[in-house]
Amino acid sequence: MTDRDERDETAAQRAKQLKKLLDWKEQLHNDRTTLLSDPAFCRVMSDMIARSGMFQSVMTGNSQTYHKSGRQDFGREIWSDLANADLDAAHELLKPPHI
Repeated sequence: MTDRDERDETAAQRAKQLKKLLDWKEQLHNDRTTLLSDPAFCRVMSDMIARSGMFQSVMTGNSQTYHKSGRQDFGREIWSDLANADLDAAHELLKPPHI
């Protein structure tokens, strides 16, 4: 096998891996969209986002600040992923529950 053949084979393998990754990301997007149509999922996610303290101050004057900041970052990351799937449904998650 020549160097060119090896490069072509490597490029083909990388292209195949990239397609798998893109297919997986598309499936995740579709899954998020589907899940956001489920009221039970939305209640659970709304609670998790609220518990992340996304809109609360993180300042405590001690190392707890870093813990709270990390929770907020993760809450924002989850919300952002859901907003990319369905912005209107993601905004609904931020509203207070109607108890």
